[in-house]
Amino acid sequence: MVRHHQLFFMGMHHRNGSAPTPRRRGGQRGAPRKPPPAPAWRPNADWRQLPLFGQVPRDYGRLDPSGGDLTSRWLTWAKYLAYRLAEARGWGRNIRFAVNRGLALPLTGYVEGDVIRHSEIFAPLRSRDLPVGHVITVLEEMGIFEDDSEPSFEGWLAKRLEGLAPGIRSETERWTRVLRDGGPRSLPRREGTVWLYLNRVRPALLEWSNSYDHRCAVLQPLVPAQVDRSVAAATTPATRLILALAAVHAARVAQIATLMLDDIDIGNRRLAIAGRVRPLDDLTLKLLLDWLKHRRKRWPNTANHHLLINNQTATKTSRASNHWISASMRGQDATLERLRVDRRLEEALTHGPDPLHLAEVFGLDEKIAMRYADSARALLERPAERLWPLCHVEDDVAFRAVGTRSQKSYRGAQ
Repeated sequence: MVRHHQLFFMGMHHRNGSAPTPRRRGGQRGAPRKPPPAPAWRPNADWRQLPLFGQVPRDYGRLDPSGGDLTSRWLTWAKYLAYRLAEARGWGRNIRFAVNRGLALPLTGYVEGDVIRHSEIFAPLRSRDLPVGHVITVLEEMGIFEDDSEPSFEGWLAKRLEGLAPGIRSETERWTRVLRDGGPRSLPRREGTVWLYLNRVRPALLEWSNSYDHRCAVLQPLVPAQVDRSVAAATTPATRLILALAAVHAARVAQIATLMLDDIDIGNRRLAIAGRVRPLDDLTLKLLLDWLKHRRKRWPNTANHHLLINNQTATKTSRASNHWISASMRGQDATLERLRVDRRLEEALTHGPDPLHLAEVFGLDEKIAMRYADSARALLERPAERLWPLCHVEDDVAFRAVGTRSQKSYRGAQ
């Protein structure tokens, strides 16, 4: 008669008394890496009946990416291209798996001549949490993708600001961003509302730009407290470097975003911004080395050659967006744009209101250089007791949090 039973927890009882072999995620310990896919090329074009009224839009939302046609030659080719891109750009295992699932969705039933459009696949891929950008990268490599998406806010804003005088442009950009992002005393507006407002006032802004380009208000230097708050907001290696590029080298947001690793010459202490070679001061050099160390540690396998990258661009080759570059300074009095303007004005105040000097140092055109020179001249003619609170010297206390400003003049930068 059995009087008792020995109970065991699942997985802990083994006849040979040995402990279970630990398993790692995705397979058994020591399991060999999945072999790469066999090389594949673009399928040969077969004869097919052309549609009478052009391509009919497809509803990809009804398709299941896990049930794709595994025998499709187009999907086989896409997966091979995805593998090559993943090896070249350092895509992780999860991204590779998700990209293959995402490719199965638009390529199910694909035939030669069809065009896959952004407007048709964006929502289905996003609703399944599949990487839209990476899937599009593969489809673009295949030459079967059409980007019919609406222009981004940043691209739209840049076009709307074209043709405006520098002073009017900077204030208009600041007003537009506060409308969209909100501010200390205002709530953010819908993007459509922002577009409507700026489109309505743009004709008047263009007219004012033609009439008042040289009669705008005198540019004012930032006060130390304003710079101090912006420095405090720069809390990461990337944002500290971005701050220095704007405040010390007067680089625009778009110029910062397009900087490449090849633009940095640490050995000769040189930095090329928009094709102009500049000396690499101690502050920028320190922040640059800190960022490069962080970059190598965070994304050791990235193939992106842009200097500044993030989680979204580390697995691509495209640059970071203007929005990401300037995000940390949003809502500050000393935005990246204001810091860039302040650096130019500081040069004019320190070395004299000489437009030729400003044009040589910063690569400015004649009109912009003259405006900075005129503003500096007007500020220098003020009584000393009125001027000193506005001017912050090169060793401004606000910059001691990340170093000190460059003590070198930018004469002879070329």
